Amino acid sequence: MRNMKNKSILIGGLIIIVLTFTTVFAPFVTPHDPTEQNPEDRLSSPNDEYPLGTDHFGRCIFSRLAYGTRTSLVIAIAVSAIVVSIGTILGAIAGYYRMIDNIVMRFADIALAFPSIVLALAIVGMLGPSTPNIIIALSATGWGKYARLVRGTVLSIKEKEFIESAQALGCNDAYILFRHILPNCLASIVVVASLGIGGKIISIAGLGFLGLGVQPPTPEWGTMIKGGLPLLHVAPHIVIFSGLMIMITVLAFNLLADGLRDTLDPRLKDMMMK
Repeated sequence: MRNMKNKSILIGGLIIIVLTFTTVFAPFVTPHDPTEQNPEDRLSSPNDEYPLGTDHFGRCIFSRLAYGTRTSLVIAIAVSAIVVSIGTILGAIAGYYRMIDNIVMRFADIALAFPSIVLALAIVGMLGPSTPNIIIALSATGWGKYARLVRGTVLSIKEKEFIESAQALGCNDAYILFRHILPNCLASIVVVASLGIGGKIISIAGLGFLGLGVQPPTPEWGTMIKGGLPLLHVAPHIVIFSGLMIMITVLAFNLLADGLRDTLDPRLKDMMMK
């Protein structure tokens, strides 16, 4: 009941459900093929046939935004799953085994020292723009903050009496980590990961805008903004609707993260604001 009263979770969750529904059922909710070109209808304003108008190739913007939702969410969730997994495992090991703590944390410091978008640009520039390379590039640095978060939580939890009791009963380290320690880290991880998905979506759009993201004709919001920018004075709806989709999606995940933070772990408020 407490979650149901949290407006941030309700609003953010509702938007994410709608976006997920659009992603899964895009072929059924879109009026046109997102790559279909209709030169006679190019740069049309929103109308009955094209709810959000068309671009310079006559492609339906509504359909492209819907399929672009699939592109952005799949990449963002894949990257988040990778960095959370790597960061959680390394952070748990570093926090539990102090002998390798310094080694793991130095690698985390190196990862955090590079601005993620700058390193992603370098990696994609070397490997070439493609979905797998984008996932690799955005996963290269993101794990560091999760490793530090989990390490700090593990250091605090492993001193608790119930951990000492488990050790006294002869439980092995793997059992203690996965059965007793990591479940107590889950709330913090979920909150930070929810916030991180919004950041990943912005990075994906940024790479697309710079020409290093998902390549045309595959619909992607940043690429759509790039294509519509030269036509801003004659067809502003291309940039406006694409930018709104990025804003709404990022806002939804930020609202969800904010509500989860207040519900699950209010102590994360200061960390998330930095």
